Amino acid sequence: MPSRSAFTELAAIQQAVRAEYGGKDSYEGLDARSLIASDALPTRMVWEGALHNVFKGRIALGPANAGSGQASGFYARFDNVPMHACTRLVTADLGRGLFSVNVGGRVKGGRHGTPPFTEAEAKEACSAEANAITWVFN
Repeated sequence: MPSRSAFTELAAIQQAVRAEYGGKDSYEGLDARSLIASDALPTRMVWEGALHNVFKGRIALGPANAGSGQASGFYARFDNVPMHACTRLVTADLGRGLFSVNVGGRVKGGRHGTPPFTEAEAKEACSAEANAITWVFN
């Protein structure tokens, strides 16, 4: 099931980022290229010199404000997520490390309630055929 694979990819990213940046004060300098160079991600996620998700969309990574200032957290954005998978991905409880989720310009987390999205919110936010989901972790 593609959404299960997407959860696996997101978990691999979280683990790799935390391994690379866990002892540092910020996530400054984090991007997809630096994580690819670390060889910490499954090779199936890396092609054409970029990170890709199970939906054949790009994965973008970088520092983010997770409530404690610039680069206090990091984001992972999955592009090209189909409607049905988007709904499953944004309604999942990803734990305390999740600061916010953004899909279709709708945000849960930070100053906008607590993630994850409810089923009704997710259906409304994930209404495009291909969605971009951005998770921010602290």
